Amino acid sequence: MTHSAVHIRPDLGMTLADLDEQLVAQLDDQHSEDVAVDTIRLDLIGPEPNISWRGRQVPATPEGVLAFGAHLQVPSPFLKRIKSPLRQTVLTELLAEHEEPAVRLTWTPGGIERVVDVDQAEVPPLGLVRAVARVLGTKDAQVMRLIDTSDTFALDVRVPTTYRRGLGGDPESLVPAADDPHRQVGDITAGGLRVELNRKRNLSPTAQPYAQRLACTNGMEFQDLGLKIDARGSSVEEVLAEFEALAERAFSRVEDQIAAFYELRSLRADNPERMLHALATEQRIPARSLDLLLAAAPALENPTEFDVINLVTNLANSPDLTNEGGRMLLERAGGAYVAEHAARCGQCQQRLRG
Repeated sequence: MTHSAVHIRPDLGMTLADLDEQLVAQLDDQHSEDVAVDTIRLDLIGPEPNISWRGRQVPATPEGVLAFGAHLQVPSPFLKRIKSPLRQTVLTELLAEHEEPAVRLTWTPGGIERVVDVDQAEVPPLGLVRAVARVLGTKDAQVMRLIDTSDTFALDVRVPTTYRRGLGGDPESLVPAADDPHRQVGDITAGGLRVELNRKRNLSPTAQPYAQRLACTNGMEFQDLGLKIDARGSSVEEVLAEFEALAERAFSRVEDQIAAFYELRSLRADNPERMLHALATEQRIPARSLDLLLAAAPALENPTEFDVINLVTNLANSPDLTNEGGRMLLERAGGAYVAEHAARCGQCQQRLRG
């Protein structure tokens, strides 16, 4: 990339194997039990805020308070904004009006982790991680993003550069560097998956094709709205099996999308600002982000469409961009442009047909 401010995404230094181990350790420390609502007490204003029930007591951590709020359908931003006495009043009153006599609490000695209905089937993140490892065919895949809260479990993962599947870029780069650790490789984009599990709304897990250009650590999601799971009436085991099949379909498409991404290098971008305005309109990029992109565009030297799309996805790495939704939007915008190119490009269509 040839603009002045390249934002590098922090490396989590984590593989799928590491994440598997971490989730197993969490399970060892977790407890889950059905608790009568009228036995739950929230003390959020005492010297040692706590949540208690039936002789048990755990600290009232911010995560635990938000878990109760999520179950009682209190918006998290509102709950974070109000002071502790009002927060306690709101949650206590809503608990008193709870329609069901009991809830299921998942907790550790450190605090409440989740609050759900007693009959709610929960898809375990560990099951998703192991399904992803089977689809990618390696536990050495790199975890690039991880969210694990009472509301959301989300994961971006890509294959390692020593792998022989899911890679794209300069041809000389695609021979695994492990064959010669001293060999300099060129531009590589590694494919993988973006996984999302909305625990707050108890939605089915999703998997989308995902890739990361390693030279500038830009992530890109090739969103395909046709990749969905219908989990109505399904058991957890059935949902996990369907998720694995979905993830396999998503990953099978990533190499073609990466190839289409690199084909953008052959398309001149004579007016990057106009291209950015059009992309912002189509993908609903916020005005503030568009302003930052337009300010950076003049630094591009003899730009191609490849450079402009990298400008967009690299902004998602900026530490000044603190909104997770904004980051995701930029990565999806870049992926959407690549997918549109693949749909109209004759060479792409020839490759997709085999």
